[in-house]
Amino acid sequence: MSGLPKRERGNSHEFRYLREGSADNSLSECDAWRLGDNRVLNKTDDLGGWFQTLDRLPPPPLSLASLFPQPQPTELEIGSGRGLFLQNAALACPDRNFLGIECDLKEAKRAARRLQKRNLTNAKLLGADARIVLAEYLPDRDGPRWFEGIHVYFPDPWWKKRHHKRRIFNTAFLAEAARLLVPGGKLHLWTDVEAYHEMALEVIADQVAFTRLPPPSEKNPSHDMDYQTSFERKKRKLGLTIYRECWERNDLPSPPRRLEELLAHAGYRPQDDDADDASEDLADDDDA
Repeated sequence: MSGLPKRERGNSHEFRYLREGSADNSLSECDAWRLGDNRVLNKTDDLGGWFQTLDRLPPPPLSLASLFPQPQPTELEIGSGRGLFLQNAALACPDRNFLGIECDLKEAKRAARRLQKRNLTNAKLLGADARIVLAEYLPDRDGPRWFEGIHVYFPDPWWKKRHHKRRIFNTAFLAEAARLLVPGGKLHLWTDVEAYHEMALEVIADQVAFTRLPPPSEKNPSHDMDYQTSFERKKRKLGLTIYRECWERNDLPSPPRRLEELLAHAGYRPQDDDADDASEDLADDDDA
């Protein structure tokens, strides 16, 4: 059984290749899920409804009613990492649902166990490439739009200039965010990379569907879990600056969808780069 084509594989923070449990040790855990290797699929049975992969969901569109027991406003987090934001948000806002998407399956399961341990039924994890979910599982629909908020915390910066086109925060993503957010819904972006912050401001400046709000202020944590994400905790303890932005979805029309651009780099990961480029990457590879 061969692996998937390179472009279908996950990227840095969104997929970390794991070889445990695959039938012939040549498949990643991601590949095994998508190709139906039950020895890997069965490893998540104890997570109940807290963790799902696209293979185990009904065909699109995504049914929020099948994921959450209570029909209440829902917010989306892209790149949930270890799940600290989902945990704290679900605890603080029991009247809202929180859906996280994380392509690093090891971290996604770790986050799901965190939610399961606390029996937080208003927070769930999808193990998937967020761009595929946006493009194929969240179509336009009659009635209310999908989300009250979209959260993107510490996305992969894709350090090399020639890889900047793979960054999640681009015009194609913003077109998706605009059509999925309800009027008045919030788009959140936090990063510790100044260049990424500057790029994001440039990209969204021409997006008339969003109105920039004052940046959220930094709060003093009352305990070690009182951070937005685990990544924020790590970077703040190192004394690094965190750039925080928030935009509101206004009443102007959504821009046209750019699905080809959105999916063009779904599945890429830095490990696919040529070996002679390895020395150029000095980025921290921890997850939020």
